[in-house]
Amino acid sequence: MSYCDIGDKPKVTYRFNNASPVDVQMNVSPIEVITGEAPNDHTENYNPNGYQITFNSPQAAFGAFSIIVVDYKITYIDAGAYNSVTGYYLQAIPCGETKFQTLPDNVYGIKMSSTNVDIDNANHCPIPNKDDSKCKIKILSNSVVVFRAEGECPVNFTVACKRCPPGTCECKTDSYPGYCCHDCASTTAKIQAIANQLRSKNGG
Repeated sequence: MSYCDIGDKPKVTYRFNNASPVDVQMNVSPIEVITGEAPNDHTENYNPNGYQITFNSPQAAFGAFSIIVVDYKITYIDAGAYNSVTGYYLQAIPCGETKFQTLPDNVYGIKMSSTNVDIDNANHCPIPNKDDSKCKIKILSNSVVVFRAEGECPVNFTVACKRCPPGTCECKTDSYPGYCCHDCASTTAKIQAIANQLRSKNGG
């Protein structure tokens, strides 16, 4: 959704779950604000309750290898027809974890003899994995993302197109955030009072 007009200086205030509100001051307008669920590290094999997978691996001592996971994925590495690295590799998210484990550059996972995987849902994690879903907020200008953030769901935001609220005037300052807001009526009255004083001194 688009907010504000050309020349405005929008301020977006957003908040993730119970976190403190965050202000983002923009110097371009109009802007577009998009929220939604952030992509996570899961595949279609994800199950927060966990399950046991069994597969054949040349790295397993007795041919078959069984582990309990909440997710897994298989990757094919082609290092050349006569290279021992070439083959299928399995990576998993163990119970209690929320992301696929980071592996060294020369490790691709557990090497598999084939892509066959047997699943046993009777064996599962001691406790279900907690929900690690995240929300995102993006601010765009001319369809280009100029700001983004992720945090715990839900995410809420407000947009103020003018930096100062109605009835106030913006004045520049040397301190953060570079401006302040003064009551327009009060400022006008003070200017008028000064003008009247000068007029009276000059016999006007």
